[in-house]
Amino acid sequence: ITNEAYETSIWWAMRDWKLDKTSCLARRIPQLATAYLDHWNKLLVDPMVANAAPYDGAALFATTHSIGDSGTMDNALVAGTLPALNVTTAARPTRDESIDILSGMASHFFTFKDDQGRPANQAAGEFLMVCPPGMAPGMIAATRDLMSNSGSTNPLSNLGWKFGVCPEARLTNTAVCYLIRVDDKSAPAFILQEEDTPTVEILGEGSEHWVKNNEAIATAKASRAVGAGDFKKIIRGTLS
Repeated sequence: ITNEAYETSIWWAMRDWKLDKTSCLARRIPQLATAYLDHWNKLLVDPMVANAAPYDGAALFATTHSIGDSGTMDNALVAGTLPALNVTTAARPTRDESIDILSGMASHFFTFKDDQGRPANQAAGEFLMVCPPGMAPGMIAATRDLMSNSGSTNPLSNLGWKFGVCPEARLTNTAVCYLIRVDDKSAPAFILQEEDTPTVEILGEGSEHWVKNNEAIATAKASRAVGAGDFKKIIRGTLS
């Protein structure tokens, strides 16, 4: 995994900086922290969309994963393998459809095995659904509402599992979602790599930059990357 340089900056004209008596410009500096966190989101989405290869050499999402005595494993689900993915509107599943999708995809984790043929996700209990914004309303309702449309108890509440939902605007395929197991830190779905803790530098009044350019600047820099990790900790679902 090769790190890439990350930098984001905010500039202010010298005159604006001097006239800012209420520190409005200075309060923009925390936006650098927001941008820093969002950069991780971008780096995480990139290998998902590109279907980057994890350690077994296959694509991250494939129907024929196999390691040692694991047998064949499928983490690229479609309606043919998980009927719950067949919905009324692929880009916007309803709450009840989302309940079935979440429970079905989460259950599928328990079919995965390690290279010795042992269950690989036996202790799984916490999952994160990463989906396009259009899917988010149904998914969020599925994880929070106590009742289903039929008036019965929401089945997700009886499973003992935790679900989070993360709408991600960078996912341009509106019919594809990703469920990630997030409670196994020893072998996660993605490897986050950072060379140094991000630093924020402010070149304000009295600095050489101030004198030469008639402006103040705040800059955040980092060197980081994300790579595909354990394919057994993430499932892609394609709705139809």
